[in-house]
Amino acid sequence: MDSHLGKSIRLARLLRPATKRGLIVAASHPVLTGPIEAQRTLQEVQAVFPKLSGADAVMTTPGNLPHVIDIYRGRNTPGLVIHMDWMNWYREFYRAGGTEAPEGTVTSIANIEDLVQSGVDGIMTYLYLGHSDPRLERDEIERNAKLARDCARWGVSLIIEPQPAQDRRDPDARNGKRMAFYSRIAAELGADIVKSDLPEGATLVERLDGFHEVASCTTAPVLLAGGPMESDEQTLALAKGSIESGGAGLVFGRKIYQSPDPALLIAKLNKVIHGDA
Repeated sequence: MDSHLGKSIRLARLLRPATKRGLIVAASHPVLTGPIEAQRTLQEVQAVFPKLSGADAVMTTPGNLPHVIDIYRGRNTPGLVIHMDWMNWYREFYRAGGTEAPEGTVTSIANIEDLVQSGVDGIMTYLYLGHSDPRLERDEIERNAKLARDCARWGVSLIIEPQPAQDRRDPDARNGKRMAFYSRIAAELGADIVKSDLPEGATLVERLDGFHEVASCTTAPVLLAGGPMESDEQTLALAKGSIESGGAGLVFGRKIYQSPDPALLIAKLNKVIHGDA
């Protein structure tokens, strides 16, 4: 027996073997944003997490896991994904570098050995590319490559979310061609799943065309990232468009846990992704 068997078991908890697709709820925003709607207090956290259990996996943080551990216990429970990184790009105050991109601000908040002991199925990490200082980009490649080797050694699934380091300075940083470049690099480093934002475009059709380029050029399954909450109807339409564009599922957070009925929305998204009745 070896770690490949463990990884295959854990990855099957994130992507269903029958469809090779998955729905992951990203409920880890507070490590980046602080208090956020639906997770402002411990009571809100413990109230909303059980509503997310219909997803294939739910992502949380090392510090929050003890508060919500019950949703991962037992049969027919979601896979456990841990948000691996911290960076200061999201906050509105005391942002290092002012309005500049978050160059050099990413750091890991856990190590693989500790997470394996906690029963983790997968981790998610960022990959920032295109720094003005090439040494920072080298460090990001080195950090992600090491995480990929660690995950391979311990049999843990790896989700990489590539991001443009020059996001606030380059208007083309998020077009389909660039996003496809970022995502392919993530796959080549060893990502089992690539989490990709929707590329920029004038219309949703253009943006989904860009996402099709990302999905078709990436050698790992690509799951679409979410963004701010919309109406459930808009969320479902975006999900349907992403699957039709070649995506392998979703990593949606606020769109789901800030919904008026997260459990019902998850059931509908499962139907879009997996064809569940």
